[in-house]
Amino acid sequence: MKKVISVLLLIALLSTMLFSCTSKTPDVVASEEAAAINLETMTWTLEVEGADVTEYTRADGEKHELSKVYGSVMKANDQAGTNGTGSVQISFICEGITIREFLEDVGRPDATKVTYYGDVITFKGAEKYHTPMSCTIEGDLLKSDDVLIGWVCNKKDVLFDSDTYVGVFASATVLDVVSNCSVSKIVIE
Repeated sequence: MKKVISVLLLIALLSTMLFSCTSKTPDVVASEEAAAINLETMTWTLEVEGADVTEYTRADGEKHELSKVYGSVMKANDQAGTNGTGSVQISFICEGITIREFLEDVGRPDATKVTYYGDVITFKGAEKYHTPMSCTIEGDLLKSDDVLIGWVCNKKDVLFDSDTYVGVFASATVLDVVSNCSVSKIVIE
Protein backbone atom coordinates (compact mmCIF):
# COMPACT_ATOMS: atom_id res chain seq x y z
CA MET A 1 0.00 0.00 0.00
CA LYS A 2 2.87 2.40 0.78
CA LYS A 3 4.29 1.77 -2.69
CA VAL A 4 0.96 2.64 -4.33
CA ILE A 5 0.65 5.86 -2.31
CA SER A 6 4.27 6.76 -3.10
CA VAL A 7 3.72 6.17 -6.82
CA LEU A 8 0.49 8.24 -6.78
CA LEU A 9 2.21 11.10 -4.93
CA LEU A 10 5.10 10.97 -7.41
CA ILE A 11 2.67 11.10 -10.35
CA ALA A 12 0.81 14.04 -8.74
CA LEU A 13 4.09 15.88 -8.14
CA LEU A 14 5.31 15.31 -11.71
CA SER A 15 1.92 16.35 -13.13
CA THR A 16 1.96 19.57 -11.11
CA MET A 17 5.46 20.37 -12.29
CA LEU A 18 4.55 19.61 -15.91
CA PHE A 19 1.42 21.79 -15.89
CA SER A 20 3.18 24.69 -14.18
CA CYS A 21 5.71 25.08 -16.99
CA THR A 22 5.19 28.02 -19.35
CA SER A 23 6.38 26.01 -22.33
CA LYS A 24 8.72 28.88 -23.21
CA THR A 25 12.41 28.30 -23.35
CA PRO A 26 14.75 30.87 -21.75
CA ASP A 27 15.83 32.20 -25.17
CA VAL A 28 12.17 32.84 -26.16
CA VAL A 29 11.49 34.66 -22.88
CA ALA A 30 14.65 36.78 -23.32
CA SER A 31 13.69 37.76 -26.89
CA GLU A 32 10.15 38.69 -25.79
CA GLU A 33 11.55 40.86 -23.00
CA ALA A 34 13.97 42.51 -25.42
CA ALA A 35 11.12 43.27 -27.83
CA ALA A 36 8.88 44.75 -25.12
CA ILE A 37 8.18 48.46 -25.52
CA ASN A 38 9.70 50.54 -22.78
CA LEU A 39 10.48 54.16 -22.06
CA GLU A 40 14.09 53.87 -23.24
CA THR A 41 13.40 52.29 -26.63
CA MET A 42 10.29 54.14 -27.83
CA THR A 43 10.90 57.14 -30.09
CA TRP A 44 7.42 58.75 -29.99
CA THR A 45 7.60 60.30 -33.46
CA LEU A 46 4.62 62.25 -34.79
CA GLU A 47 4.08 62.98 -38.47
CA VAL A 48 3.45 66.71 -39.02
CA GLU A 49 1.78 68.17 -42.11
CA GLY A 50 1.37 71.88 -42.83
CA ALA A 51 4.69 73.04 -41.37
CA ASP A 52 8.34 73.06 -42.39
CA VAL A 53 8.97 70.35 -39.79
CA THR A 54 7.60 66.98 -40.93
CA GLU A 55 8.36 64.98 -37.77
CA TYR A 56 8.16 65.88 -34.12
CA THR A 57 9.74 63.64 -31.49
CA ARG A 58 9.84 63.39 -27.74
CA ALA A 59 13.42 64.74 -27.92
CA ASP A 60 11.99 67.90 -29.54
CA GLY A 61 9.45 68.20 -26.75
CA GLU A 62 12.14 67.75 -24.09
CA LYS A 63 13.57 71.13 -25.08
CA HIS A 64 10.70 72.49 -22.95
CA GLU A 65 9.88 71.73 -19.37
CA LEU A 66 7.57 68.75 -19.66
CA SER A 67 4.31 68.85 -17.74
CA LYS A 68 3.04 65.70 -16.08
CA VAL A 69 -0.49 64.56 -16.82
CA TYR A 70 -2.27 61.93 -14.77
CA GLY A 71 -5.40 60.46 -16.22
CA SER A 72 -7.57 57.42 -16.46
CA VAL A 73 -9.92 55.80 -18.91
CA MET A 74 -12.58 53.14 -18.51
CA LYS A 75 -11.99 50.11 -20.68
CA ALA A 76 -14.23 47.11 -21.18
CA ASN A 77 -12.76 44.10 -19.46
CA ASP A 78 -13.11 42.22 -22.73
CA GLN A 79 -9.94 43.98 -23.85
CA ALA A 80 -8.07 42.06 -21.21
CA GLY A 81 -9.61 38.82 -22.44
CA THR A 82 -12.34 38.42 -19.85
CA ASN A 83 -15.22 38.32 -22.34
CA GLY A 84 -16.90 41.59 -21.40
CA THR A 85 -17.56 40.94 -17.74
CA GLY A 86 -17.54 44.62 -16.85
CA SER A 87 -14.99 47.38 -17.13
CA VAL A 88 -11.73 48.39 -15.53
CA GLN A 89 -10.26 51.80 -14.90
CA ILE A 90 -6.82 52.17 -16.45
CA SER A 91 -4.56 54.94 -15.18
CA PHE A 92 -1.79 56.52 -17.17
CA ILE A 93 1.01 59.03 -16.66
CA CYS A 94 2.13 61.31 -19.49
CA GLU A 95 4.73 63.97 -19.95
CA GLY A 96 3.96 66.62 -22.48
CA ILE A 97 4.05 70.14 -23.81
CA THR A 98 1.27 72.57 -24.63
CA ILE A 99 -0.16 72.71 -28.13
CA ARG A 100 1.08 76.33 -28.18
CA GLU A 101 4.69 75.21 -27.55
CA PHE A 102 4.36 72.53 -30.22
CA LEU A 103 3.14 75.07 -32.81
CA GLU A 104 6.02 77.43 -31.97
CA ASP A 105 8.53 74.56 -32.36
CA VAL A 106 7.27 73.61 -35.82
CA GLY A 107 7.18 77.27 -36.96
CA ARG A 108 3.40 77.69 -37.07
CA PRO A 109 2.42 79.88 -34.08
CA ASP A 110 -0.08 81.57 -36.43
CA ALA A 111 -2.08 78.35 -36.99
CA THR A 112 -5.86 78.63 -36.89
CA LYS A 113 -6.67 74.95 -36.82
CA VAL A 114 -4.99 71.70 -35.82
CA THR A 115 -6.40 68.30 -36.68
CA TYR A 116 -4.93 65.21 -35.06
CA TYR A 117 -5.34 61.70 -36.38
CA GLY A 118 -5.08 58.37 -34.66
CA ASP A 119 -6.96 55.20 -33.95
CA VAL A 120 -9.62 54.24 -31.50
CA ILE A 121 -8.58 50.70 -30.73
CA THR A 122 -11.14 48.17 -29.55
CA PHE A 123 -10.99 44.49 -28.82
CA LYS A 124 -13.44 41.70 -29.37
CA GLY A 125 -12.03 38.65 -27.68
CA ALA A 126 -8.42 38.36 -28.80
CA GLU A 127 -8.97 40.41 -32.00
CA LYS A 128 -7.80 44.03 -32.14
CA TYR A 129 -9.72 46.52 -34.31
CA HIS A 130 -8.54 49.96 -35.42
CA THR A 131 -11.11 52.66 -36.13
CA PRO A 132 -9.50 55.80 -37.62
CA MET A 133 -10.45 59.00 -35.83
CA SER A 134 -9.69 62.67 -36.22
CA CYS A 135 -10.34 65.64 -33.96
CA THR A 136 -9.89 69.37 -34.45
CA ILE A 137 -8.64 72.13 -32.16
CA GLU A 138 -9.33 75.73 -33.18
CA GLY A 139 -9.25 79.30 -31.91
CA ASP A 140 -8.16 80.19 -28.39
CA LEU A 141 -7.51 76.54 -27.49
CA LEU A 142 -4.41 76.67 -29.71
CA LYS A 143 -2.91 79.19 -27.30
CA SER A 144 -4.18 77.44 -24.17
CA ASP A 145 -2.07 75.77 -21.51
CA ASP A 146 -4.96 73.32 -20.98
CA VAL A 147 -4.29 71.24 -24.11
CA LEU A 148 -1.16 69.09 -24.18
CA ILE A 149 0.59 66.75 -26.55
CA GLY A 150 1.94 64.03 -24.31
CA TRP A 151 4.06 60.93 -24.38
CA VAL A 152 2.70 58.09 -22.26
CA CYS A 153 5.32 57.04 -19.71
CA ASN A 154 3.79 53.94 -18.14
CA LYS A 155 2.56 52.44 -21.38
CA LYS A 156 4.00 48.99 -20.86
CA ASP A 157 1.95 48.50 -17.73
CA VAL A 158 -1.43 49.97 -18.57
CA LEU A 159 -1.95 51.27 -22.08
CA PHE A 160 -1.66 48.01 -23.93
CA ASP A 161 -3.99 49.18 -26.69
CA SER A 162 -2.07 52.10 -28.16
CA ASP A 163 0.15 51.94 -31.21
CA THR A 164 1.99 55.25 -30.85
CA TYR A 165 1.75 56.06 -27.12
CA VAL A 166 1.44 59.72 -28.09
CA GLY A 167 -1.70 61.54 -27.08
CA VAL A 168 -3.54 64.83 -27.05
CA PHE A 169 -4.88 65.52 -23.59
CA ALA A 170 -7.10 68.31 -22.30
CA SER A 171 -7.81 69.41 -18.77
CA ALA A 172 -11.23 68.71 -17.30
CA THR A 173 -12.25 72.32 -18.04
CA VAL A 174 -11.85 71.84 -21.80
CA LEU A 175 -14.72 69.61 -22.84
CA ASP A 176 -14.56 70.10 -26.60
CA VAL A 177 -11.13 68.47 -27.08
CA VAL A 178 -11.22 64.71 -27.39
CA SER A 179 -8.31 62.96 -25.72
CA ASN A 180 -6.65 60.20 -27.65
CA CYS A 181 -3.68 58.04 -26.72
CA SER A 182 -2.79 56.78 -30.18
CA VAL A 183 -2.11 59.94 -32.21
CA SER A 184 0.11 59.41 -35.24
CA LYS A 185 -0.30 62.54 -37.36
CA ILE A 186 -1.04 66.24 -36.84
CA VAL A 187 -2.20 68.50 -39.68
CA ILE A 188 -1.79 72.25 -39.17
CA GLU A 189 -3.76 74.91 -41.06
